[in-house]
Amino acid sequence: LGIAPSYALLLYLFAKKYDEEKLNQVLNILEKWFIRRNITGYPQTGGLDKLFFEIRKEIENNENDDYVGIILKYLTQPKYYKSDDEFAKILENSDLYEDNKTALFYLFTFLENLKRTRETKTDFFEKNKSKIWSIEHILPQNPNKTSKWIEFLGNEVDTYKSKLGNLTLTAYNPKLSNKDFEDKKHIIEKNGNDIGLHSGNVRLNDFVLECGEWTKECIDKRTQLLKDEIIKSLKLI
Repeated sequence: LGIAPSYALLLYLFAKKYDEEKLNQVLNILEKWFIRRNITGYPQTGGLDKLFFEIRKEIENNENDDYVGIILKYLTQPKYYKSDDEFAKILENSDLYEDNKTALFYLFTFLENLKRTRETKTDFFEKNKSKIWSIEHILPQNPNKTSKWIEFLGNEVDTYKSKLGNLTLTAYNPKLSNKDFEDKKHIIEKNGNDIGLHSGNVRLNDFVLECGEWTKECIDKRTQLLKDEIIKSLKLI
């Protein structure tokens, strides 16, 4: 997430004001704030060191020790925090994959693990030979001209392939490639392994798997569902 600008603040809190419950609150706040910052690109990176220095100084000078409140007060000022309405417009209209696919991948893993229990939480950043989790374009970036994708979306392929609702998580991106929608949902390898969007029990795909065809209406609907879920999950005020 690129949270290095907050390290000095965190080191100060661990050294001077250790309280496990409060520090967990701070870490949760910082995680959500940095996801929003990376997706929106606001505020710019150049001012982050100064921001967290100012937060640390106010905590040092404050007598009531409400450092969680101080951190929230600073990070949610309009000059450091896009409103939910502004955030929603970015989620609906931007090409988030091209703008910052690393931040988008983190966001998707964050949302997915919110839907999982402690027993089913997954380390989506772990690399191994059989699974490498990444972002998948359900409607491919470059569909074959004779495929059903063209039948579904025609000359709107370029518009819809970059929408939030067309993106998801998969551990088998290269194998899904340009396959048609029905094939992408359930691809059975020769060894019987299901590597389609149904595999891995990815809850972000629940709506996708209910769709018989991947039309622009489905993509628009899922964009709205994801937008609402993201704003709710990352809300700080």
